[in-house]
Amino acid sequence: MDHKALSRHLIAAGILAGAGGVYIFYIHEPLHMLRLFGAGAELRRFLSIGSIALIGLLYLAALANYFKICVRIGENASFCTENAVRLGRIGRLLSIGGGCWTAIIAVLLCLRIIDRYLYLVLALAALASFCAGVVARVLGQLVRRASRLQEENDLTI
Repeated sequence: MDHKALSRHLIAAGILAGAGGVYIFYIHEPLHMLRLFGAGAELRRFLSIGSIALIGLLYLAALANYFKICVRIGENASFCTENAVRLGRIGRLLSIGGGCWTAIIAVLLCLRIIDRYLYLVLALAALASFCAGVVARVLGQLVRRASRLQEENDLTI
């Protein structure tokens, strides 16, 4: 598979992930929060829906960096410093997202809101964010090393 085809496949996967993220962050979870808090809890609903929407923005920023990496792959520049930097940014954004999910869990516990489904979803989101952040950072380091090796090879030839 050539670089352009690989890039197109990666972009298609990113579009699907983005569509799923928009559904989760801006449709499904806000509706769940509306049902959870019910009438008379406008401030809680606003804060919970707002915090989930802000976390969604972190993931959209990570996705934007992902798309830029995909474009560079299509240009046959897979192992470059710019991609390593972008992978590091993705790792930081996802780690911050995991921290935000953890903070939401703590706030819900302080408010004594009991919804096991919600806690499970939030805990899984935090865990997935932290793990994906670690993977992105490690890949960034590997791409950085590959970039250095590629530059050394170019200089010796």
